[in-house]
Amino acid sequence: MTRRPFTLGLVGVALVLGACGADQDPALEVPTTTTTDTGDATGTPSDVAVDEVALENIPLTGAAEVPGPGDEDGEGFANVFLQPSEGRICYDINVNGIDGATAAHIHEAGPDAAGPVVVPLEAPMMEGDGGSVDACAEADAALIERIEADPSAFYLNVHNDDHPQGALRGQLASS
Repeated sequence: MTRRPFTLGLVGVALVLGACGADQDPALEVPTTTTTDTGDATGTPSDVAVDEVALENIPLTGAAEVPGPGDEDGEGFANVFLQPSEGRICYDINVNGIDGATAAHIHEAGPDAAGPVVVPLEAPMMEGDGGSVDACAEADAALIERIEADPSAFYLNVHNDDHPQGALRGQLASS
């Protein structure tokens, strides 16, 4: 009979301890970290830049080409991901209605001017009159920070044989 009070005592202690913290503020909980094949001990995936800035859904048109004309039938969009701490710019470009793309670049200039190439990019791989590319390019961190500070002062364009100065263009952000 002495075992029963001892067992009941253990069950009681377990219930009390289980109830402790049941209404605790989640902010006070001790964080846990995990390590995965693609992560580090902080729980942050190693292939994700912490300070990434996304410039998304940048429209690309022939009408935006300066001095022009660009491809009147062409269109597309781009997403640009600035990663200054990694020294790279990742991007995806999707185009339609143009003949084979031969080059793509980020240039420095406002919407009414043509400017110098500051970051060479891979051209979209074409299938028929459409194509896409998803890649990253190395770039100087100071340049990436300038783009981040004023994306409207930079544009992305895609070139082809019919439009060597640019078939499609889009400012990285509207001013």
